[in-house]
Amino acid sequence: MVGVQTDPEGCRLAESVHPHRFRKTLATVGKRLGMDPQFLQTILAHESVTMTLDKYAEVDLEDVKREFAKLDLCSPQPSRSNSPAAELVEALKEHVPSGRERAWNMFLQGLIVLLGSAAANEMLDDSVTGR
Repeated sequence: MVGVQTDPEGCRLAESVHPHRFRKTLATVGKRLGMDPQFLQTILAHESVTMTLDKYAEVDLEDVKREFAKLDLCSPQPSRSNSPAAELVEALKEHVPSGRERAWNMFLQGLIVLLGSAAANEMLDDSVTGR
């Protein structure tokens, strides 16, 4: 069995290094790289994801800056009242194939009927009339 040397001067390290520190590094780096927290939990043999994320995966200022940069605070935000179906129709309106507008609108109308969304109907009416 390999012993763990905790004397920083004997290893010429600036600070003490313990095996437990590598577990925290794995959790922090894994989270930063987008690993699924449940896989990190399993690798580290924790009982809960909460333990892995709250006690092991550390967040530093650069992590906060990177996540905050993802927010686009200048563009108008979509209404929170829109249903997922209405949001889908809105997203599809932007992908009309050139020269296929009529067929595309028929496709969207069929989709609206299948989804049964009154809000999506209003959105389609707006797109057809150009409002």
